[in-house]
Amino acid sequence: NAKLSESEQQSVTDSLQQPFSATATIRLEQMTAVADINRTAENTFTFQLVEPQALKDLSFQYNGSDITASYHGMSVTIGDDSMIAKALAGILFRSINEATKGSGVEEADGILTLKGEGDDGNFTMQIDPKKNTILDLQVPSLDLSCEFSDFLFQPNTAESEAISEAS
Repeated sequence: NAKLSESEQQSVTDSLQQPFSATATIRLEQMTAVADINRTAENTFTFQLVEPQALKDLSFQYNGSDITASYHGMSVTIGDDSMIAKALAGILFRSINEATKGSGVEEADGILTLKGEGDDGNFTMQIDPKKNTILDLQVPSLDLSCEFSDFLFQPNTAESEAISEAS
């Protein structure tokens, strides 16, 4: 395992701080879910469940402190410590946020591994070194794993939102 130089680490964390969209396959204990995740700005995420069918269209918005759950036009704000929020969205959002601060990145077998510690325990994130995209996230203490696919950076999202808010 090779430690990355300061500038290489900075490049990875800079990339991860950009807005992005991805499909996430989430395994939490016995549950598996698929969700579309968007990071539109720092500490701002949306998370929409695609599977299981029973929870399709349930979405979560996270603003750094509160999570708002929406389902077919109804929405409710959930404190950051509620069970649903913690299980589904909170952990993921907090781990990604924590990882983007970049504590220590190592390279092994052509994959970057970022290890860190969040409120929910230690986590490991694997990153594609060519594109700096997140491949997966593991939070062993919670029996949580999350694989990312269709990961795309959305570099203009934050700017376009700022422009639309200004007008």
